[in-house]
Amino acid sequence: AAKAAIDMTTPVLMKVTPGAGPNCNSTFIVSFYVPNKYQQSGPPAPTNPDVFIQTISPLSVAVNEFGGFATDKEEIAKAAALSQQVAASKAVKADPAAGDSWWKAGYDPPFRVTNRHNEVWVEVLPTD
Repeated sequence: AAKAAIDMTTPVLMKVTPGAGPNCNSTFIVSFYVPNKYQQSGPPAPTNPDVFIQTISPLSVAVNEFGGFATDKEEIAKAAALSQQVAASKAVKADPAAGDSWWKAGYDPPFRVTNRHNEVWVEVLPTD
């Protein structure tokens, strides 16, 4: 597709892979949903080398939802609590090799002050 401006879509996903040690950097991959208009033809090619097009396969996730303007510290705490709930349940993490990776899903524009919706996700194996 030719160069085009694409309106913001939701959810905005961020996959967080914590660093291996206390002084190691975490890895963050931010993903934007491609509007239906580009689902068949593909979105316009990125012009920045740090931007890439990736298909995220369907996921089964455990979800912890909460409101407000979430801080990094709050999101990490919510993700850790969710991981503990998953470990204590019959659910099984989808990829144990992924370590403590988790997803953040944001549904609101930054200017929305009230009724904000945030989620953290932990990938689990699908249940039958």
